[in-house]
Amino acid sequence: MDSQVYGGELLLRWTFSRERHDAHTIGELAEAYLAELQGLIAHCLSDDAGGLTPSDFPLARLDQAQLDALPVPASVIEDVYPLTPMQEGLLLHTLLEPGTGLYYMQDRYRIDSALDPERFARAWQAVVARHEALRASFCWNVGEDMLQVIHKPGSTPVEYLDWSTTPENEQEPRLQALLKQEREAGFDLLNQAPFHLRLIRVGEARYWFMMSNHHILIDAWCRSLLMNDFFEIYMALGEGRDAQLATPPRYRDYIAWLQRQNLAEAKQWWQRNLQGFERTTPIPSDRPFLREHAGHGAMVVGDCYTRLDAQDGAQLRELAQAHQLTVNTFAQAAWALVLRRLSGERDVLFGVTVAGRPVALPQMQRTVGLFINSIALRVKLPEDGQACSVRDWLRGLLDSNMQLREYEYLPLVTIQEHSELPKGQPLFDSLFVFENAPVEVSVLDRAQSLNATSDSGRTHTNFPLTAVCYPGDDLGLHLSYDQRYFDESTVQGMLAEFKRLLLALVQGFHGDMADLPLIGAQEREFLVDGCNQSEQAYPLERSYVELFEEHVAQHPQRIAASCLAQQWSYAELNRRSNRLGHALVAAGVGADQPVALLAERSLDLLGMIIGSFKAGAGYLPLDPGLPGQRLSRIIDLSRTPLLVCTEACRAQAQALLEEFACSARPKLLVWEALAGPEHNPGIYSAPDNLAYVIYTSGSTGLPKGVMVEQRGMLNNQLSKVPYLQLSDADVIAQTASQSFDISVWQFLAAPLFGARVDIVPNTLAHDPQGLLAHVQAQGVTVLESVPSLIQGMLAQEHIGLDGLRWMLPTGEAMPPELAHQWLQRYPAIGLVNAYGPAECSDDVAFYRVDLASTRGTYLPIGTPTDNNRLYLLDGALELVPQGAVGELCVAGTGVGRGYVSDPLRTAPVFVPNPFGAPGERLYRTGDLARRRSDGVLEYVGRIDHQVKIRGYRIELGEIEARLHEQPEIRYAAVGVQEGVSGKHLVGYLVAANEALNPGERLDRIKQRLRAELPEYMVPLHWLWLDRLPLNANGKLDRKALPALEIGQLHSQDYVALGNELEQTLADIWAQVLKVERVGVQDNFFELGGHSLLATQIASRVQKTLQREVPLRAMFECSTVAELAGYIDGLAANDVSAEKVDRLSDLMAELEGL
Repeated sequence: MDSQVYGGELLLRWTFSRERHDAHTIGELAEAYLAELQGLIAHCLSDDAGGLTPSDFPLARLDQAQLDALPVPASVIEDVYPLTPMQEGLLLHTLLEPGTGLYYMQDRYRIDSALDPERFARAWQAVVARHEALRASFCWNVGEDMLQVIHKPGSTPVEYLDWSTTPENEQEPRLQALLKQEREAGFDLLNQAPFHLRLIRVGEARYWFMMSNHHILIDAWCRSLLMNDFFEIYMALGEGRDAQLATPPRYRDYIAWLQRQNLAEAKQWWQRNLQGFERTTPIPSDRPFLREHAGHGAMVVGDCYTRLDAQDGAQLRELAQAHQLTVNTFAQAAWALVLRRLSGERDVLFGVTVAGRPVALPQMQRTVGLFINSIALRVKLPEDGQACSVRDWLRGLLDSNMQLREYEYLPLVTIQEHSELPKGQPLFDSLFVFENAPVEVSVLDRAQSLNATSDSGRTHTNFPLTAVCYPGDDLGLHLSYDQRYFDESTVQGMLAEFKRLLLALVQGFHGDMADLPLIGAQEREFLVDGCNQSEQAYPLERSYVELFEEHVAQHPQRIAASCLAQQWSYAELNRRSNRLGHALVAAGVGADQPVALLAERSLDLLGMIIGSFKAGAGYLPLDPGLPGQRLSRIIDLSRTPLLVCTEACRAQAQALLEEFACSARPKLLVWEALAGPEHNPGIYSAPDNLAYVIYTSGSTGLPKGVMVEQRGMLNNQLSKVPYLQLSDADVIAQTASQSFDISVWQFLAAPLFGARVDIVPNTLAHDPQGLLAHVQAQGVTVLESVPSLIQGMLAQEHIGLDGLRWMLPTGEAMPPELAHQWLQRYPAIGLVNAYGPAECSDDVAFYRVDLASTRGTYLPIGTPTDNNRLYLLDGALELVPQGAVGELCVAGTGVGRGYVSDPLRTAPVFVPNPFGAPGERLYRTGDLARRRSDGVLEYVGRIDHQVKIRGYRIELGEIEARLHEQPEIRYAAVGVQEGVSGKHLVGYLVAANEALNPGERLDRIKQRLRAELPEYMVPLHWLWLDRLPLNANGKLDRKALPALEIGQLHSQDYVALGNELEQTLADIWAQVLKVERVGVQDNFFELGGHSLLATQIASRVQKTLQREVPLRAMFECSTVAELAGYIDGLAANDVSAEKVDRLSDLMAELEGL
């Protein structure tokens, strides 16, 4: 028997041996066969028959059970195949952000002519029937892959509404309300194609045609194809003819082509392309980015728009054409420069959306479907001193784009896996889109005949920032942003810079890259001068001694200094210091020599300091409480010619000096034994003479001796007078160790304006409650303290502080929460955040703290103090833009001389000031800060407190700031330790309330941290301490934080599974993540999980447990224990038959009542 189909008929031919069979036997057999065949056909055509097998849909790679589990009835399925990489990403983010309208496209076409609504609907139904991509629903919980199910062509409804009787001013609000409602409801992606058409009659011969669809179906390229089909079919129906349209190529052919591509070769290319790129290009935001698994509220989208002048746009187009470049290349380059500005990096990476229609399949140019893909574009800018023309750089960028074309089909998640970024960290936070979809002339002509115009549609992406360009001579620039992270003013600033840098590329096209103005003239003027209006006239040419002696003459009997019950008048202080001055002169000590002073903080020490100045010398404070070895080292390094000590410290001084050879040994004077003249020596230092040397700890282990001159010291003291409104009625508390730079102004400022300094002994100065009681008893008006001590003051009962006018936290960053607590308890006492390095005569920035400023992550440090200038610079000492993080650098009167006899450590940080006159210097603090739009500086942390763990750069100060906000914690620090599997963050905590169980306390703390910080910034290990280690100055001593046995701890981190549900979930995780075992507390993302694997886990969990578990739960519950708890919670909320019966009984009882 053989058969063939010919002319639409099935022909069957039977050949047989007459020797064996009669003709009628074979005839009966043929009739029986035909009857069976017709019966089979009849069965297949009946409504309740028919079925599908995996061979019907080879691209889907499903087995029969999976095919039967599809949510769409078999009778309406035309085809099933996988999603493209881009579709997978769009679907995933839609499932994670329900109700946000993410990727919900809404296009409006205004038609101002008569229409036949029925013909209009039939034409669109025919368009939908032609293109399978418009009939796809999406399935993510059957099989390993996400699938699209193509529905057979049916009667696609075109909704018709008549609003012609609605007043015209109410029509637009009515439409917007309807569109908003639909965005929030979203599409039913699982069961229906997300494609909705609506024709609204708004007046006589006036219509609005609304096309709403999910971006997963089509891209911008398709609009022209669809409109071309529609106009041809609509016209043909009106003219009673067949539409002249070729059969369109199928989207499934593109899916099949994708499956045939050499993935290994593409992966290798991307791996090479991304080699050496280790972290996401940072974009400074108003609030920190929280990654998708942080579960932090829904995305809220904002938009900012601008355009080029047509003249500028035409110049750009002509320049690009003349040099075989594209406008897209210029726009991409401008965005790369924006990121260079914001991040401070020369190797930047951002996402680009590519058309994705393969050159190898030219027919795909006419296929309707989603072809675009988001991939990574890496742009390198020339290094400092590397010559490179703008033209050559742009050509290189165009070449990069051409190379990408060959491998643009690879999914972003796969590209990311082949990068050197840590798992879970996105490749980029900004996406660049150039809307260059072609529009056919015939479409425009036919649209004109219907008087139809298009409004710009609505779309956005899931990235924190998306830059979109709309071509034309008035090139449109659009930034879409996530309002959870950015304020509108910030994005408007970025958009203005995007436009400025695009025009700068045109203007500078024939020049060098180094000459491109990364910062505009107006912004530069603001950053260099506008933020540094600090010039004030003070008598800095006069010496400290001269100004002090004036006050001695004016009011000799006024109390100048006190220490507990002991008091000295101005005259007494002057007489005693004069004795030392004369003795020093007699010993040959003079200008620019440091006199070492060994004494406890006391009136005697104050006399010694002023006495050193009386000889024209500087002073070097030595704290008797420091180890002898360190004191010897300081004496040796400083090359001091003479040591002055009190009688109480004589034995210690002699022991220190005995270590020196006779020729190099400093002389010794004992304070109490001085008996020389008591009149003023009449020696006055010049402004550039040495005032003091203070030794700070050095990173090499060798202490560094900071040299400060008279001019800088006096400027720091005198500038506080107007800022704090100081007068002779004030009492300034001297609480800091003499080896701490803030002690200088505490000791010496009051005698400059007739006030009193109150020297507080150590026993009181380090006791928070004792100190406050002393402040109240002594009538202290100005108190300066480190934050850790302020925290102790607030931890106890309220103490009234009637006389205290100012509290100055200093020494380390004050947590905003602590400032908030202070202001709530003492609203009448001014709180001034003071910032300054010892190298710059102490304070260089002040900020008057109010409650509003305590709501941020960091407390502002403010604006420069008088006669100082503050700049934020990058590694090449170039200005960073407003809002970006840079190194805080100080210029002006406060900048010290450098380090004693240490040119190697002086040269890298005391550098020529690029913004000042020749010879002026700049001090590089090593502190990181950012500048707000009002010019106020916010401290971000130390450059050397930035650590890198698993590829992430982490600012420890940011984690500590979050910890200090928590009520369970009194003090907190975060350190880094090496373990068997690399570096780990360790949190050190001191409890505010010992009554709480430590485990419960820690769970709460970690939960809150995870809600506010990315997972990689939450410490893995924790240690409760009774107190944090502090150094002599009251600052946190990070080196003294105790070490944990991390290797040991890590081996104990595996926690066994507790119940059947946890075991089931752990098995699923292990299979999908391809790991040997999963513990109940193991973190999904640390095990290598990412978004697409999360969908596989969700699918398997739903199948195994027969429960609907939302995909978002996979991100919010990052451990097996959390996910099991979530699922148990769902079960508890289920309404069982038993509950329904009980509810019915209760309702009946209520009705009876």
